[in-house]
Amino acid sequence: MPVEKENIGEIVDKLEKGEITIKEARIELKKKGLQHHGIGLTELILGLTIILGLFLIYFPTITNFLPLRFLDFFTQLSVFDFPFAVKIIASIIIAIGIIMTGYASHLLSSKGGLKQGDDTIKFIREGPYKIMRHPIAFGMFCLFILHPIVLSHLISYTILALIGQLILILGMFIGPINEDKINILKWGDKYRQYIKEVPRFNFISGLWNLRKRGIEDGK
Repeated sequence: MPVEKENIGEIVDKLEKGEITIKEARIELKKKGLQHHGIGLTELILGLTIILGLFLIYFPTITNFLPLRFLDFFTQLSVFDFPFAVKIIASIIIAIGIIMTGYASHLLSSKGGLKQGDDTIKFIREGPYKIMRHPIAFGMFCLFILHPIVLSHLISYTILALIGQLILILGMFIGPINEDKINILKWGDKYRQYIKEVPRFNFISGLWNLRKRGIEDGK
């Protein structure tokens, strides 16, 4: 079976030879349909899941400040406060996620070839990208999903907050699934192999796979 060529190779060659500028490379990327950021159905659904999820999390708290009788039902929902130990664990995961997001963003900007966010023309597989394919999405959604647990003593954490978190978890997978498709178009079989070796979010599996590859390389 022939190896699938990288659709991004021509842009990389032109940029490295000085035949095009970074701005022109971004335009070429857009023409080829290889941009991660755009305004399409996937982005719309992702945005709606984030808005709806956060709305459900905070709606019971907001209703406490609204003197509207038809909202009384929401003010009477059972409120839950998580144990301190659970909040500490959630806080640690959020902190790790934020650090990972910052480091991954720096790698994309400094080594991605276009000095701009997710739109890259160079395949990066270092730092957090050795462990998971989408560390930025992981870090952002750790913050979105887990912060209500940390703040459960301050906000009205109800069944609606749980539903909101589940919706956010759904949203967590929408963007990266589309990003994987674009990256396959960019790098072909190289990225397909990366998918086999590195999980989307499961950092425990990612660390285990990294350890296995290190052992195999050391043989």
